Amino acid sequence: MRHAFGFSRRRFLASSAALATFTIPRRSLFGQTLNAPPGKQFRFAKIGCGGMGLRHARAIFEMRARGCQPVELVAVCDADTAQRAKVVALAAEMGAPPPREHVRVEDLLADPTVAAVDIVLPTA
Repeated sequence: MRHAFGFSRRRFLASSAALATFTIPRRSLFGQTLNAPPGKQFRFAKIGCGGMGLRHARAIFEMRARGCQPVELVAVCDADTAQRAKVVALAAEMGAPPPREHVRVEDLLADPTVAAVDIVLPTA
């Protein structure tokens, strides 16, 4: 059902969930100050690059584009090459450095540059 604003409840909820996932308080992220010293960044990795995973990646890239430089998506993991390629293409489109691609979760977790992992997989 479409509402007066031109979008469905499902679309509104999906967009809100993606935004809420990466809503960061102005001065802190997970209890750490966002005024990171030079060379220090909050390096995220993503497991799952489907529809919602792509929205999460876009939120990270938008934060960088809006001046939150300490946030970076450094790696993605998905069994589907085409899904990983969509996130890498989105990074290029938004002027962010391309994330490394992994097929296996074990390889992603062994990456020493990853500080946090965003797991976005389908539910049952």
